[in-house]
Amino acid sequence: MKAGISNNDYIIHLSSNKELETLKVQNLETSLINVDNNKNLGKMVTMMIGDTDIPDGIEVTYFPEKRGGWKDIIEIRITLTPIAYERIRQNGHTCTRYNGSDMIDIFIK
Repeated sequence: MKAGISNNDYIIHLSSNKELETLKVQNLETSLINVDNNKNLGKMVTMMIGDTDIPDGIEVTYFPEKRGGWKDIIEIRITLTPIAYERIRQNGHTCTRYNGSDMIDIFIK
């Protein structure tokens, strides 16, 4: 898995269907990269399958929960419901908006 950010939009790239299948048994983790300059931002991205009340089935949360701003974030957690997982498996792609206008795009190359 590769994870990048451009402005406030996340781009998550899974290298294969096999990597997606791995998500059924364990969380996927990677470092977050600024896609504009390919710089490692020192933040961990974790993707997992779980429950969320978000209608599109993709929830983005930040840790620690109590923080002063972007510089204090250590982990970005992406939770997919089983339905969102199936959209990726069947279509090779899914996306949604979070925080009102920001986008998260998850795809298999």
